[in-house]
Amino acid sequence: MLQRIQTVYLIIVVMLCAFQCFLPIGQFVAPDTVYSWEFASLLNPETGESVYSTWAMAVLQVVMGVIALVTIFLYKKRVLQMRLSIVNMVLMVGFYLLYGYYYWLICHHIEKLMYSVTVGMAFPLISLILTIMAFRGIFKDEALVRSLDRLR
Repeated sequence: MLQRIQTVYLIIVVMLCAFQCFLPIGQFVAPDTVYSWEFASLLNPETGESVYSTWAMAVLQVVMGVIALVTIFLYKKRVLQMRLSIVNMVLMVGFYLLYGYYYWLICHHIEKLMYSVTVGMAFPLISLILTIMAFRGIFKDEALVRSLDRLR
């Protein structure tokens, strides 16, 4: 299981999904305060209260990590691994679409904002690249097994 490179890629994807749960996504700077976009909500750091809820992004992030973790342990079912990897890639692209939607909503909710992205926002992109690399490794393994079945 761990001797395959795609397993290492998927473990890194799981770790990145877990790390993103604890890192802020970005910061909105308004004339009077700075809002921090955390894992599941936009927070006002002065009062600690949630200004806007982004729970769908948090759920999507957790689901992406769980799918990557489940994919690791299905190493005997390579076709299912490939399908789950494709689902995970679609969810990662959906994460950025949902991010854009929430960004648009927040900008319309609070006027005169400047936005800065933190390093946590790059984690889904890195996870997407690693999932594509894992998919290619799984596909190569499946092609090798099928080629050996033809020789028998």
